[in-house]
Amino acid sequence: MSVIFSISACTQVQESKQTSAIKTQDTPNILFIYTDDQAPWAIGSSGNPQAITPNLDKLAAEGMRLPNAYTTTPVCSPSRAGLMTSRYGYELGIDDWINTKYKSLTKLEPELGLDTSFATWPKILQEAGYYTGLIGKWHLGELDKYHPTQQGYDEFVGFRSGGISTINPKLEKNAKLETYQGLTADVLTKEAINFLQQNKQKVCFVFALSCPAHQMVTSSA
Repeated sequence: MSVIFSISACTQVQESKQTSAIKTQDTPNILFIYTDDQAPWAIGSSGNPQAITPNLDKLAAEGMRLPNAYTTTPVCSPSRAGLMTSRYGYELGIDDWINTKYKSLTKLEPELGLDTSFATWPKILQEAGYYTGLIGKWHLGELDKYHPTQQGYDEFVGFRSGGISTINPKLEKNAKLETYQGLTADVLTKEAINFLQQNKQKVCFVFALSCPAHQMVTSSA
């Protein structure tokens, strides 16, 4: 059974929870797709004839579309923090995009990130026996103490900052930086598929974060 959403050392207790989850046939695998800066009219199912998105339209047709759903903020980091915790960004100390290196109206905040003391739903899934992975953009703190593997993810492939090249990206995988060839969106999609294939015998959850809409797309040709 699968559900698709579009929009440290294991203790013995964790191990037995995972075993329990695997034996429960009604426990779904979860693929959560989260895109960056994608307007509601940017998919064909919205009624826009200029949006050619057959796969997303199929998801909308076969699943459930929620046209009256809103994010609490249009800014990257606080909206992601809210999604992770179900709390407002200002409650978490993250009320704007986390700027670590760019000259802008916002101050540099290299020390800022999502505090691990807050409950996140990936942590809850992990505790329930899910094997969890995050593929793509993080932007909730670049320091190791804010790393996705400290926030409920067993694996992370992606980048901690707010942006990256749209082609031949340098991504973190297994705690090492590697340079990949190809369009970043394609590379991350392949990594998400690999995660699902490699963990198909487990009850798994993968959070796939895509960001092409956030930046100018570069042709690979």
